[in-house]
Amino acid sequence: MSELITYNGKLYNGNLNNKNSIALIWHIDDVKFTLKDMQEREWFKKKYGKSIELTDEDCMDILVEIKDNHDASLGVCWETIEHYIDRFLEENK
Repeated sequence: MSELITYNGKLYNGNLNNKNSIALIWHIDDVKFTLKDMQEREWFKKKYGKSIELTDEDCMDILVEIKDNHDASLGVCWETIEHYIDRFLEENK
């Protein structure tokens, strides 16, 4: 089942195309790339102390968490992904 999209109370479903819409997509590889970058930072080494790997499922869980909870007025950027990775690791590792 496709996700229903609304804007200003108007429902968009099946009428989205490249003439009236854009989509920004984040992939699990973006989460893995961000984690790799984070692991090189001193604060990460001090906090987690070891190399951490995320499964594809972990990465998808992080992306879903971002989709469901990010601040839409700010959007999603690399720092957003870092925040949610850190939060995920605090809760699960």
